[in-house]
Amino acid sequence: DTGLVLIGDSFVERLRGTALYNRHAKDPRLYGILELRKRWATGSFGLPLFLGASADTSAHLLWRLQNGELTAAMRRDRGIIFALMIGTNDLGDDCRSVERVAHSILGVATYLLESTLGKVLVVGLLPRCRLLCNPEALSHHACTMHAPCIRSLT
Repeated sequence: DTGLVLIGDSFVERLRGTALYNRHAKDPRLYGILELRKRWATGSFGLPLFLGASADTSAHLLWRLQNGELTAAMRRDRGIIFALMIGTNDLGDDCRSVERVAHSILGVATYLLESTLGKVLVVGLLPRCRLLCNPEALSHHACTMHAPCIRSLT
């Protein structure tokens, strides 16, 4: 029984306690992670499985899931919950439209639902810096990002 699986990009990787681009330096963004992991490990859910890779886009994540990151046991586990935290790199690095990013996230969620017996929680995107600097863009981002995913998954 796997329990909770956090799947995504650098946010998830940092929760694991690693940072792809800072292997030899102490990454200040990892501050407090080990303490958080200790608290999780003693909680009722136990320590989640962290499947995250820095700089991943939704296409990268989908490839990882389709090419071995999901074990046979994970696929058969009815109690498993996948928390999907992906999409911010699609918006920022790939400069995709919010509609395309929503479609990509939905593709990953659909793959998980069709390939496993578990449940999927799509975690809302944290805004990119360019959105934080422009409140109008942030408001548009929030409305257009989440509405297509919510409609399609319900």
